[in-house]
Amino acid sequence: GPKPSGEVFSVAYADYPEDMATDPKELLDSAVDGAASSIGGSVTSREPSTYQNNESIDYVIDGSGSQVRARAVLAGSRLYVLQVVRQEDPVEASRFETFADSLQIL
Repeated sequence: GPKPSGEVFSVAYADYPEDMATDPKELLDSAVDGAASSIGGSVTSREPSTYQNNESIDYVIDGSGSQVRARAVLAGSRLYVLQVVRQEDPVEASRFETFADSLQIL
């Protein structure tokens, strides 16, 4: 029979030390690489951008049998990661955008 679409939306954040002297773009890049290696997937798309005046990156990871579409935003020393994970089918870009654009950084 038809499989459930198994789409999971999540928001997480991590705080870095205030005095960490790291280039925001490098930190975002390494966060993307870390996310990919944690699921044994490969990064198939990464687009650096800004979100509400903060450095951000949108990326897609293809894993075995699943796809992750996500946005990481670095606001000061806090890293936000919004992601949509979907089994089998790719995540629809429009659904991801609507979800990712709902984040309000205070």
